[in-house]
Amino acid sequence: HAWIKDMPSKDWFNNPDHEKNFVQTSFKLTPHVDPYASQYDFNQMNDGWFVPSMPDLNQRNPHVYRYLVQNSFWWIEYADIDG
Repeated sequence: HAWIKDMPSKDWFNNPDHEKNFVQTSFKLTPHVDPYASQYDFNQMNDGWFVPSMPDLNQRNPHVYRYLVQNSFWWIEYADIDG
């Protein structure tokens, strides 16, 4: 993906060192709602990528957050979505 080749910042993705230390998501949603879930399970679900070619955006980064919001607005306007 083009984002992988030219990241806007070092913390644009979760696990930016994915080539040396790939972390795959666990696909388990329970760590987000289970108060007794381990921190390891929470981090793996939150910070892991789906596959090596599909980056996981770091939504804790305020620039990523803003980008995603602006991108959503653009698609709403572009696709003429109204509710």
